[in-house]
Amino acid sequence: MTDEPPRPGRRRVYLPGDRFGELVLVERTKPDQSRNYFGVWACDCGNTKQIAIRNVVQGKTTNCADRSRHPDPRWKTLRYKPWHDWLAANYGKAADKPCRFCGAATEHNGWAYVHGAADELTDETGKDAGKAYVMDASRYIVLCKPCHGAYDRAWAEGSPPILRTIYARLTGGAGSA
Repeated sequence: MTDEPPRPGRRRVYLPGDRFGELVLVERTKPDQSRNYFGVWACDCGNTKQIAIRNVVQGKTTNCADRSRHPDPRWKTLRYKPWHDWLAANYGKAADKPCRFCGAATEHNGWAYVHGAADELTDETGKDAGKAYVMDASRYIVLCKPCHGAYDRAWAEGSPPILRTIYARLTGGAGSA
């Protein structure tokens, strides 16, 4: 009789031990002012977290969302901003390094993508929509704001002579644009 669906108009009561995805209900808590029921859930990764029971039952929440243990399923690849954050975390802040073109060392220096990679990506959402990037650290150099702007404008305008000069200077003469 416990496997039968609840009668119409009645809710099923979820009890400790019920499993949904990677989560197991450990304890039900009292509802909040809006009558939303929460529970303490144990995740298969070892974390416990208080989550709305409705979100777990409906499949909106399938794990504890600790991104060090569960990658964000919405991102198959890092987007523009997270990629630049990764560069800074692994190669240091660009503001601490001199511009590769003019040598200026300012707080406005940033990681600049050296365009032309075959596997180029474009961010499609948010404030970075339309910005090109590639997930290859060897395709990035440090540029100050003026040099970065000049390089990006030359690339956008398709100015081959300027690009060849800038590209050669930026990459130390390796390759061509």
